[in-house]
Amino acid sequence: MKSIKIYSLILLALLTVGLGIYITLYHSNIINDRYEQVTIIKNGEITETIHNLDRINNIIEQINSQPRDFYYNNSGLKYDYLPHGRMIFENDKNQKILTLVYKKNDQANVISDYWEVQTHFNFGKDK
Repeated sequence: MKSIKIYSLILLALLTVGLGIYITLYHSNIINDRYEQVTIIKNGEITETIHNLDRINNIIEQINSQPRDFYYNNSGLKYDYLPHGRMIFENDKNQKILTLVYKKNDQANVISDYWEVQTHFNFGKDK
């Protein structure tokens, strides 16, 4: 009886720690730095280059605040049948590249290392 309580407490502790880590990662920012330029590439061509800092900050805020799903697939994208694009954030020190997955009506979600962010970006149509 005592061993069942100990195992139950250990299991509860592991679940609590795991859930805490997941919640922390879920609410952490995907993009932390400030960027001066964002380049949108769709089907291998540059479709838009954004220099407006307010718009760039708005895009970063959307990426960091929208709902996201855990995504890990080391064999490639799970959306191989859809057209992909890239979103390249640049400043004078570094750059960050995110993958865009286009769905219905050319709306794009963002894929980072482990998250698919439900941004529903509509580049080229909304300014």
